[in-house]
Amino acid sequence: MCIQGIDHVAGSEEAALIQSHRVGKQHGAKSKKVPKNSALLVIDMQNDFISGTLPVAGAESIIPTINNLTALDSWEVVAFTTDYHPANHLSFASNSPFNKQPFMSVNVSYTDYQKVCGEAYKPIYKESAAGNCTANDVEVQFSQELWPDHCIQGTWGQQIHDDVLVPSSAFIIRKGITTVVDSYGAFTNNYGMYVTDKNPEIIKRIEENSLATSLKRRAIQHVYVAGLALDYCVKYTTLQALSRDYKTYVVIDATKPVLLLTLRQADKLSVVLRFARPSCQTCAMPFVVALAKAEVRFIG
Repeated sequence: MCIQGIDHVAGSEEAALIQSHRVGKQHGAKSKKVPKNSALLVIDMQNDFISGTLPVAGAESIIPTINNLTALDSWEVVAFTTDYHPANHLSFASNSPFNKQPFMSVNVSYTDYQKVCGEAYKPIYKESAAGNCTANDVEVQFSQELWPDHCIQGTWGQQIHDDVLVPSSAFIIRKGITTVVDSYGAFTNNYGMYVTDKNPEIIKRIEENSLATSLKRRAIQHVYVAGLALDYCVKYTTLQALSRDYKTYVVIDATKPVLLLTLRQADKLSVVLRFARPSCQTCAMPFVVALAKAEVRFIG
């Protein structure tokens, strides 16, 4: 069985997490081509990140560039990720039991089954909360940013912006659907970024969708990342692609950051990505694709 270019087993969890997305607009003539075995990942071009509750400065200005990218010939895969949060998502400041405000952070700890630790969470998340945890109970812990409510399932803010042209052959990858764990990267949730165990059962729990499986089935070698936002979901999708041995590139003209980066900060972010895989010469510098004046230049 096939849905918009993705093979899956009917009724499987992976199938349920992929949604076809069509628009009635057509791309213009296609004259450029991309390297063989390449995938384009367009990250979170959703209303809330463009003109909604969590807008990224300048986000609307990259829409033409995104459209030019998706119109290029020969992408083996074009995928659009979307945040798809439940209303009681743990990353929303409005759900914090500690009276936190948006853009503050909180330390979170999880058990090996991704239950959030802390008695304060139990009234909100019930069986997804473990209550108070001992040191032996904690499998993963990290600092979680808290955000305004955004991209809530079934709302206008969760939808892809109307001006973004989504090819009929593209598919939508949902992320951030787990109530108590956020997801910045397209491949795995934030819990998964701290897990080193490659046990298949653990991998299945931390991957909220079938993106990794779909790219593997199509023998993808090159991954190009664009969209929103450079310092969060684009960054972590890039790092996760690098960790999976893809030759990975950020289309720097087709992304914007949440935080307005100074030149020094942008260079620091570039260094973080550059040395994520120091042994990989071809993916050592992901900021190698530039798109200027609607012309694509594949550099390196």
